Amino acid sequence: MEYMKSPEFKEFMESVKFVGFDPVKVKDSLMAIPGFTYEDMCACSYFFLSKGTNLTRILQKLNPSRKRELQGLISKYNLVSKINSPAAVTLARVAGCFPLAVLENLKKYREDRMPRPVTQDYFLSFSRVRFPRILMCNAIASLIPNEPFSTVTQSDLDKIIALITIYSAVESTFLNREHRDKSKPELYCIADTYVQLAYKSSIKSEEERQALVIYGQFAGVIDNCVLNPEISRLHDDLITHFKD
Repeated sequence: MEYMKSPEFKEFMESVKFVGFDPVKVKDSLMAIPGFTYEDMCACSYFFLSKGTNLTRILQKLNPSRKRELQGLISKYNLVSKINSPAAVTLARVAGCFPLAVLENLKKYREDRMPRPVTQDYFLSFSRVRFPRILMCNAIASLIPNEPFSTVTQSDLDKIIALITIYSAVESTFLNREHRDKSKPELYCIADTYVQLAYKSSIKSEEERQALVIYGQFAGVIDNCVLNPEISRLHDDLITHFKD
């Protein structure tokens, strides 16, 4: 994780703040739209997690009812497929603004209802422990506490963030052809940059993040403020593979 301490990473963070995506600002703009509902954000997150970001392609594959639903969301929230300005709103950016909606979708829907680009079975090639479905999106990093508390240690938090990063690194090879020829450490480094942007964001306060852990929202990963031993085993197996 030395890259995160480097001047290059700090410079990148500042450049993103200056010309890129400000999740708090975009979230506020969405919530100011007449008729805004959290349920709409959950629906947008569902479409993102299950279908991606290309609105034209998604609409072509939906049944009439779902198509009308998405068309309504596009019109209401001025959704676009490609980022053309810092204020542009894509399905991915909605997910980044409302990470709790992402978590709720990942917990609610099974693989057959809402498949992710990389399946749990893929990771069974490297570890006998099943990859937690609730960590299969980099937006989830916005919900992980930044500071150790109770019996949750810094090592525990680092392992969870590393697993989110590993998933994002692998996912990028499925979604971006240019990434398929990159080495595993290079993919990890690229994914780490964006996961850290979510992790260090202010979209959720530290108190809110800790409350999610305390009230069991990360069950199976952290139980009663203790990291599940299988998560440690999964982390060790995968980090060895992806640092080779």
